[in-house]
Amino acid sequence: MSFCSSAPTPADTMPPAMQWFAEGRSRSATHIVIDPRRSPTARGAELHLQPVPGTDLALANGLLYLAIRHELIDPTYIADRTCGFEEVRRVVRSYWPDRVERITGVPVAQLDEAARLLGEAPTGHDAHRTRRRAAQQRHRHHARLHQPGIGSRSARAHVAAVWGVDPDSLPGPGPSAYEMLDRLGTDGGVRTLLVFASNVAVSALHATHITQRLDGLDLLAVSDFVLSETAALADVVLPRTQWAEEAVGGGGGHADEPGRSGAVAPQGTGSTARGPLRSADPLRSGRAARLPNHLR
Repeated sequence: MSFCSSAPTPADTMPPAMQWFAEGRSRSATHIVIDPRRSPTARGAELHLQPVPGTDLALANGLLYLAIRHELIDPTYIADRTCGFEEVRRVVRSYWPDRVERITGVPVAQLDEAARLLGEAPTGHDAHRTRRRAAQQRHRHHARLHQPGIGSRSARAHVAAVWGVDPDSLPGPGPSAYEMLDRLGTDGGVRTLLVFASNVAVSALHATHITQRLDGLDLLAVSDFVLSETAALADVVLPRTQWAEEAVGGGGGHADEPGRSGAVAPQGTGSTARGPLRSADPLRSGRAARLPNHLR
């Protein structure tokens, strides 16, 4: 089995998950990492692809080109689960290995190795299908773009049957996450936004533009345990504890999960560049003057 991960690195963002990566490798799984940096996750990988930042789509196109050329794709799966694949095939014809190496900086030999590792690996739930996809899974969303509504035809029919409705009555695709952010504070867009532990002012595409859109909201509230760049723009910041500070009663939503006490006590009062940050009190920024009186 082969598995592929890309930035952000799980070793930094989800350290507990790394034990499962290690366990997989101990059972002969091959770990491929795509990251321009020599990250902690990449250091344990069988194959590390280091594309030039911003060239990940060219890399994915190049891997799919090789998967098609080496006949590593599953025609039955594609026919049953996707649509628009022939258009995707036409697009990736222009991403031959030498060109992809020039664009991404990833050597042709590594491109070929990654495509073969992914394409020839057995899946965990269907071992007899060894001639699997390389970047086919990465491009499923391309195929979906050419389908009205959600998913493939068979997926829409299944959902409609579960709900007991006509498949044609299912809603079509909504705006993408970026389109929603781009419309913040505009007519027809979101006017108030509550953000939980996310720093869209940094992580969003065209972050400078999205920061301007955040400033156009009628109300921006952020719940986080750090005063992030997004929180600094907010009308109200709701400080929260981290998981190690929380006391959880027995069960925690799972019958077999015992209760636990916090490893450390929450910091009662913290000092930030904008003033006190306490677990019990919201922090209001200068934008709070725009809030209704009962929210100030």
